[in-house]
Amino acid sequence: MARLRDLPAAEAVAEVRKYFEGLDRDAAIQLADERPDEVGELDGAPIELRYRANHLRLTRDRNELLAKSTAGEPSGHDEQRLRTLNRLMTPITELGTDQVGRPIPIQRERQFLALDNDGDGKVVEVFGDLRTARNVATSINGIRVDEEDVFAYENYVQALRTEAGPESATIMWMGYDSPDGLDAASPKVAYEAADKFHRFSAGLNAVIRHDARTTALGHSYGSLVTAQAVRMGAEFDNVAFAGSPGLGQDIRTAADLGAPNTRFFAARAPGDYVSYSQWFGRDPAEMPGVVRLQTAGDVSVRGHLQYYRPNSESLRNFGRIVRSDYHAITETGTSVGQETRLAPGISWAGPLRPISTAAGKAFDGVARLTGVRPPSPATTTTSQRRPSEQCRQEGPTR
Repeated sequence: MARLRDLPAAEAVAEVRKYFEGLDRDAAIQLADERPDEVGELDGAPIELRYRANHLRLTRDRNELLAKSTAGEPSGHDEQRLRTLNRLMTPITELGTDQVGRPIPIQRERQFLALDNDGDGKVVEVFGDLRTARNVATSINGIRVDEEDVFAYENYVQALRTEAGPESATIMWMGYDSPDGLDAASPKVAYEAADKFHRFSAGLNAVIRHDARTTALGHSYGSLVTAQAVRMGAEFDNVAFAGSPGLGQDIRTAADLGAPNTRFFAARAPGDYVSYSQWFGRDPAEMPGVVRLQTAGDVSVRGHLQYYRPNSESLRNFGRIVRSDYHAITETGTSVGQETRLAPGISWAGPLRPISTAAGKAFDGVARLTGVRPPSPATTTTSQRRPSEQCRQEGPTR
């Protein structure tokens, strides 16, 4: 495992794939059963084995906490963790199809590609069938506070799949200990998380349909993680940013991300102070080469936390991106001044940008002293996947 971490993402995934291709089914299952902590996190390993390994991990951890509870030894943290594990092991209802392709609700066991009890507790969960999905979208979270946020974000990602349609699968990627407090003012955590997400995406592309269309959707601090992973070489057909505080001080246009075969989109809702701050660089909603998504519609979307509201134009646009229904995407071009006007010529968001620019320059100076650096750009843009240009017209039944 340590050696794999030292290899470039594509090489590490190729080695994992080659290893499992040399195992028969029984041997692969035995490996997952005996070493679930390793197999459950192993990018490039067969999907079903990772699901199995992570289910075993959940069961083991829950049984250990139940034993402590029975012995009268649980702490408050243990009791909270036990409640969380019970919820994570509860089957969910999601969108499926019947024999003639009509959308129907189905109940199934949870599907996890990563779990971790350290820090905030990382979770990577899949909704839909990754093996058959024609469209695969990964949603990357921003700042969160505790494990309860997992279940709130889960609702967003399920709503995204419902909007994209039954031939889609969505992934909730909480694969890093996202920052809080003062740590959220630094890009350091994002730089570290970008490598993890890059490796995850390489493993994902190796196990899904070769012609599946892939999308990454980064919200808030997660947009910085997503952008830096793309710059490292993570491959997606589409990348969308929502409520972004910036993608990096040196990223001024989509071309700076070094992914000419990727389509880029950005959503900025009126009143989203995080986007207005441009804390980590230029707002992607104002970048050349990035399509600015409409968020206004029959359902109001305002501020930083409403991009996934059901039936909102922002969520509908995300669904259109996931299924590559580009012609149906709605765009906007409103300015910060128009979105935040208090009176003619006066905007409450105006003072935020000089402050964040000064803070960014101050951080750059500290970064040079402490060695904090953004990830190195990829040295090649050669794709490992065959792109599919077919536009998807299927979507939700309203």
